[in-house]
Amino acid sequence: MNRGVKEMAIPRTLGMLGNVSISMSWMIIPLFAAALGAYTMMLGVIGMVYGLTYFASSYLFGYLSDLHSRRRYIQTGFLLSSATFLIQAFVTTPMLLLVSRGLCGFTAGMYLPAMIAYVSDTHRPLGRFASFLSLGWALGTFLAGVIAVFQSAFLVSALIFTVGFGISLFLPETDFKAQKLPLFPVNLMKRNMEVYLSYFIRHTGAQTVWIIFPLYLTARGISIYHIGVLYTVNTLTQFAFMQFSDRFGTVELIITGYLGTATTFVVILLSRNYTDLLASQLILGLSWGALYSGSVRYIAERNVEIGTTSGMLQSAISLSGVLGPMLGGALAQRYGYTAPIYFALVAALVAAFTFIAVRSLKGLGLCEGISLEKDGNPTESGGR
Repeated sequence: MNRGVKEMAIPRTLGMLGNVSISMSWMIIPLFAAALGAYTMMLGVIGMVYGLTYFASSYLFGYLSDLHSRRRYIQTGFLLSSATFLIQAFVTTPMLLLVSRGLCGFTAGMYLPAMIAYVSDTHRPLGRFASFLSLGWALGTFLAGVIAVFQSAFLVSALIFTVGFGISLFLPETDFKAQKLPLFPVNLMKRNMEVYLSYFIRHTGAQTVWIIFPLYLTARGISIYHIGVLYTVNTLTQFAFMQFSDRFGTVELIITGYLGTATTFVVILLSRNYTDLLASQLILGLSWGALYSGSVRYIAERNVEIGTTSGMLQSAISLSGVLGPMLGGALAQRYGYTAPIYFALVAALVAAFTFIAVRSLKGLGLCEGISLEKDGNPTESGGR
């Protein structure tokens, strides 16, 4: 296998394998926690801890990947994740589950910002790479539904991370140029504010739903296997759409993603049967595929500090994973499982407005010190 093929095939394979492992655990954690005796609010705390450690890790190692080799952080993340995800198989109490999920969040947050930066360094299509992340989610959620045994799913997820680490050893170095950056580069935060802020709002709403969604579905009489099918429809749709998402403008993709997310929650609220829920996941797959691929490209086209800025995007996603699960657990415990869904619907609409408003203010020069530029040069028209 020549160098060019390795630079293309190995990152896609690693991205897919990492998300297989993460999604296998992610789907069954609420059910596993409930089986261990965790009450609804505790589910939110467990999700919050994972989001908090993932937030810290993705920011830190995204920053470090702009200072040092991308490759070392990809390899380290896979190696340590193989150990932390294995620990989950031996958890016997909700408190131990909380600790293990905190460890999983930290190690899982290490490699993705470095991997996005690696792909950008090789000038490969980021939308196509992101599609393999979604394929990993599809395979992972489907496998979790098929296995349907908590400990076995955790063991398989750890094994897959181990295989990924072995593959990462064959990852070639890129023509990497170190960036000199402060630990907290405020200018980069300002430059990409419209993406980070709107993403945080949207994903906070979504996380209030996903922390209780398996319980909502089982309360409606849906089996773990059929829950896995729902998640698989969502992520396979993401994979299919992202294959050609690079053809569309980034701004259009992002706005479509937010409005599609809002539509998803409307369909869930109005759903009467399993077919309606399948339709909601099809819409969600299209909207997330548009939002994520558009956001990653939007950042890559406006910044040379890809490791740091993509790490900030992952941090915005994971920071929402701190607030969202706590809020979702509290809303569900107080008002029932539909309350987080209503909240997520409103959050998606607010996110769309926020992205458009902040971008418009920057374009008019009304946000002091913030512009739609990369290194002092105007960006391309059409959101590209």
